Amino acid sequence: MRDIHAVSQQNVYSANSQLVHAIEQHLEAFRTWQSKDLSHLGKALVDHYHRLLLLKQSVSTHQCTKGEWHPHINEQLEMIEARLQSLGDHRNLDACIKANQEFVKQQEEKENERQCARHSVRGIRRISDTAPPSSEGFDRHCKRIIGAECSAFQHPVQYHQNDDIKMSGSSTFPNTSISRDILSSKPIFFGDSIQENASSNRDNTRDNDSSSSTDYIQLVKQLATSWDADFLHQVCVNPSFQLESGRELRFYEDEPPPESDPHLNMADLSGENIASNWVNLHKRVDFMTRKALMDNVRQDLQANPPRTLVWKQLLSEFVERLCATTLPRQVKLRDTIREELNVENVTETFCNGITSIADIRGTIVYYMKMLAAPKRDDEIKKVESSKNTADLLFNSFAVIEAMQIDLANYVLESYRPLILKHGIEVERDRMRDLITSGAVGLENTRMWLGRTMRFAQDSAIEPYVSEKTSTLDTTKDAVDKMTFAELFFLATEAIVFSRELDNAFPETLLVDQQTLSKAREQLTAIAHVCALYILISHRVNRLKNNEKAANAFRDLMIPAFINQKWINGLNDDELRCIFCFSIFALNKGLDTPLSEEEVGSIRSIDFRSDAPVLSLLQKRVKEEYRRVIRSKSPVAVCLRLNNGLDLSINLLRENFIRLARIFDHNRQVYDFVYDDIIKTVLSAQSSS
Repeated sequence: MRDIHAVSQQNVYSANSQLVHAIEQHLEAFRTWQSKDLSHLGKALVDHYHRLLLLKQSVSTHQCTKGEWHPHINEQLEMIEARLQSLGDHRNLDACIKANQEFVKQQEEKENERQCARHSVRGIRRISDTAPPSSEGFDRHCKRIIGAECSAFQHPVQYHQNDDIKMSGSSTFPNTSISRDILSSKPIFFGDSIQENASSNRDNTRDNDSSSSTDYIQLVKQLATSWDADFLHQVCVNPSFQLESGRELRFYEDEPPPESDPHLNMADLSGENIASNWVNLHKRVDFMTRKALMDNVRQDLQANPPRTLVWKQLLSEFVERLCATTLPRQVKLRDTIREELNVENVTETFCNGITSIADIRGTIVYYMKMLAAPKRDDEIKKVESSKNTADLLFNSFAVIEAMQIDLANYVLESYRPLILKHGIEVERDRMRDLITSGAVGLENTRMWLGRTMRFAQDSAIEPYVSEKTSTLDTTKDAVDKMTFAELFFLATEAIVFSRELDNAFPETLLVDQQTLSKAREQLTAIAHVCALYILISHRVNRLKNNEKAANAFRDLMIPAFINQKWINGLNDDELRCIFCFSIFALNKGLDTPLSEEEVGSIRSIDFRSDAPVLSLLQKRVKEEYRRVIRSKSPVAVCLRLNNGLDLSINLLRENFIRLARIFDHNRQVYDFVYDDIIKTVLSAQSSS
């Protein structure tokens, strides 16, 4: 019986042990599930918390929605925090509290920034917001070029023409100080050569990122300071600015540049075509003079004994230009070039028949191939095919000038973000010194802004004038709500849409007067051409959906309106010319020319400066300008369609972006001037 009892007790203990083990496994599984469930629940609560913060930020932009939504959002945030507290999830709770504190801090900073921006024309928009879409990675590009290796320069980029401002005549190499400054400043742009002359035993290791960044910023400022004021300004306001040579790339065997008129005489040079005729004449004389000089050098070397004075001067100049296209760290290469193309040695051996023109040509071509961009291969082949001394010198100088242009444009393209960022500071400091010293007056600027402030109430409640105003506000309340930047943008309309300031142009915008006048002419021409096409398409139904005819009409009529000065007023003679041009442009884009009946209906159109459709389109152009110029990011604004301006919407947008860049740069350079004038006028108005 004892044995039986012992066996039964053993079975009971075994069963209890199995039961306990099963319960422990179940509890372990439950705890694991509970932990995972709490983790997922905590993560979901945190995600919802962040979404509520984003919603809170979104509704903060409008006061009415802020007052309605914020209490409910705050209540939900507190509920999530309490739920995390009850779950004991302190890690996620701390993360939520930290995110909320960061959000509050950001909102306070933005509010302080808005308050400061309200009383400054600088506003809160950055200059990069008006940069072309291709430069969206502005800050990323800054960091990349700061840490770039010098070897990156050995892969030159290809350049494309653009329709922005170009400096053609004044940027010819090597006759301008600007071109020489860019090329002589090369050590600034390569980290391993900044201290090349300081120590010959220097290794190629880089400093840490912070010190490197500081060094580059200082060096870029030094470069910007060394540039001419007008040149620096063009680089800053035109993100796609490039240097161009005023001398066409022509070779010895090419024909001289053609004349604009085969019967060119002095009478032509005193008429309306004086500028273009003089440019063409200059290019032709320059080409023929250089060709005659090279021919004269060849004759000097063939004389007995050879005359080598001019040859030595030209060869020495070419060697220096060739060395200028090397990297700053390539000291040995420059020494080798100067040694192999030593003027005295080359002249002596060539005149004594030891070396031939083919030997000199081979050395020159070898180094030009080494230093030139791949796109210059065809031009270098022209040098390689030179047959005599005149050919060689002429073609070599032509290509070396193009290589210098490539190098200067590469420098501008690669370091443009830093130049844009710090060039404003340099330009502001320059202008502050000039204004403080009395070298630059501000009478016209004060009159311009003062007039805008006096008549601001006439436009304050119009659409897109101010973010805070509405048509329900009184004019006085609307003006009080406008920021300094909005007042400045309102003042720019007097420059963009009227000629009343042409004789008293603001001193702070004088450097951009030509560009602004050109933009105004284009905007006026766009409104005229779109209005005219609407009237014509209503008379000729087959034009309404004909894109080819519309494009041909636009491409011919906009330049015609500008060049013929039809935008200044329309009389009977001008109307006849306009209709003749219109008929020609439409026939150019139509497969079947206009019939006599259609031509007659076009000529009978009543198109005057006060035509209702023209007035309407001019008003819409101004509204679109306001939408773009006051946007936080002008390049992201899409112009409205189906408003009568679709015909030239791309050209319209290009002009608006160009104007936004100019005015953004201007108000950041002259903010101290504009702020002082606006504050003075506001104080005078409040006291009166």
